[in-house]
Amino acid sequence: MVGFSTIRLLLASTLVLVATAARSQESIGFYTTVAQDQYSRREYTLALPNFSQAIILWPNDSPLYKARGDTYRKLRLYTQALSDYTPAIILFPDDDGYEIRGDTYFELQHYEQAVADYTKCLDLKPDDAFAVCPWSLVYGVFRQYRYAIDWYADYLRQCPNDHLSYAQVYRKRGESYLRLKECDKAMSDYAIASVLAPDDSAIYRDLIFAAKTAKLNQE
Repeated sequence: MVGFSTIRLLLASTLVLVATAARSQESIGFYTTVAQDQYSRREYTLALPNFSQAIILWPNDSPLYKARGDTYRKLRLYTQALSDYTPAIILFPDDDGYEIRGDTYFELQHYEQAVADYTKCLDLKPDDAFAVCPWSLVYGVFRQYRYAIDWYADYLRQCPNDHLSYAQVYRKRGESYLRLKECDKAMSDYAIASVLAPDDSAIYRDLIFAAKTAKLNQE
């Protein structure tokens, strides 16, 4: 039979473990809250060690890795950001994780890895029209403007009726048409974009530039 003293020892040990776990949870919450507050105030350098301390206490939490990765990205420390986005994906592989890591690869000009992550993003969420946007960036880098135009067309067919999003897509598609020296189509897209976002002066500058380019091509 188990003696009374043994039972008391086991109970005491259990209480110690529970108390330790509770203090650990409180510490994780403290460091995370402080780091998030610093991040919201754009104090990214200060936020990093607090996110790191929270990760030490809770090394299997995907959102913590992503949060620290986002902080590294704000500081343009893209390699360090990748070292956090990867374990975040391993712990919780979702489309947002692949998209943000793809964006980070893109910033580092690792385009093949970016394409692989964007592809995985689309595989996980094929009906999300917003997920196709990074593809247009990749096609632009590779100067595959016709493919970029096709992707913008898909976006316009699928995305919600958001005038601001539409405006930027029309503008980007206009840029692709301009790269292909199809100035009339570029001007058409810029004109639509200017109607959808009348306060965006950059669109008007693009429209004027396309018109000047068209005139030069005719001379």
